[in-house]
Amino acid sequence: MIKTLQLFFKGLSTTLIIAIPAMAESESSNLKLPLKKLAPLHFDFHLGAYNTKETTYRSSGVTSKVTLYSKFLIDDSFILTITPVASFISGQQVSRDPESPLTNSLYLKEANIAIPLSDDKDNSSQITIGALDQKNHLPGAIGYTKSFPGVLLSSPVLNTENFKQAINLNYAIPTSSGLANSSNELDNSATLITAGMLTKQIWHPQFQSSIGANYYAFNNLTSKMASDSLSKGNSVQRVNSDSHLFLNQYRGYELTSQFSWNNEQNTWGINSKINYLNNTEVKKDKNDGLFLSVAPHMQLNAKYRLYTNLKYSKVESDAMVAVFMDNAYGRTNRETNSIELKLESQSYAFEIEFSSSKIIKTNPFQNKDQSIFLSLELNNVAF
Repeated sequence: MIKTLQLFFKGLSTTLIIAIPAMAESESSNLKLPLKKLAPLHFDFHLGAYNTKETTYRSSGVTSKVTLYSKFLIDDSFILTITPVASFISGQQVSRDPESPLTNSLYLKEANIAIPLSDDKDNSSQITIGALDQKNHLPGAIGYTKSFPGVLLSSPVLNTENFKQAINLNYAIPTSSGLANSSNELDNSATLITAGMLTKQIWHPQFQSSIGANYYAFNNLTSKMASDSLSKGNSVQRVNSDSHLFLNQYRGYELTSQFSWNNEQNTWGINSKINYLNNTEVKKDKNDGLFLSVAPHMQLNAKYRLYTNLKYSKVESDAMVAVFMDNAYGRTNRETNSIELKLESQSYAFEIEFSSSKIIKTNPFQNKDQSIFLSLELNNVAF
């Protein structure tokens, strides 16, 4: 029944994406909806290929993903955001590959309503209710492909031309897959509480930075989440064939910083990122995560810009719930090095990434691996 409702909800959301703009703009329609487009409808298209070798595991294939972005103003007051994603993958794997399962999915990256708490649009606090994109609202280490139902309070503290500061308070329901939880009748409802502050500074037209601090607390994580996290490095006890239990709590903080510098002509520059993650409920040597990224870039000619991104991460076994860890920030119980090359034009980009990792602490579920990813991206395609 739950699965049926989930499929119905996804289908309904997709239908609304197509139907709402048409009805809102149609002069012949008798139904007048109080909707205004805040931006043209557009989509991103990603086509990729990958190959992963992990001792006894092999996985290779092709992927494609389409992300549709739509944002509307309701009655000049509320902002409706709906972002459906269709992701497809096909290929071949030997034995199991816990990091890259061959699964197709249709999910909502965002589906929410933002309600401002005052008439001052530039300095107003707002409450956002619905499916929240974790990349925008929660600590950076949490997976960007995850969308949790929840409530978010965002409030600006300072808002000037060169300095912006805001706080975010969030209550969400971490989900096993899509927007649904898989659990047994003995499980309580999992919850996630986060509180954070983010500051953005423009020190100079060519130099910008951002610094953030987040507190996170997971509660009542389900047996399904523990089972999925076992093969990804977390400390998990198998109670029986149908039940698993996390051996640790997951509560702590994350510090983030980003820096960007470009020369005056914007012909070259460099971006850098540092993330530090700490689970305060776990003993030392199992609770830290570190991510470093240095990305120089340069304009090759009037059409293309070349980006080079050197990344390093070391994430100990219980720094974060493994099933929710964003692979872009590393994976639990792994030390990873990677290099990424990206050739970008105004309308598309080619990208290639080489990555290798080794295991921090030996366990029967993980091995060192080597991967290569190729991709073509078409971004901001309007229609």
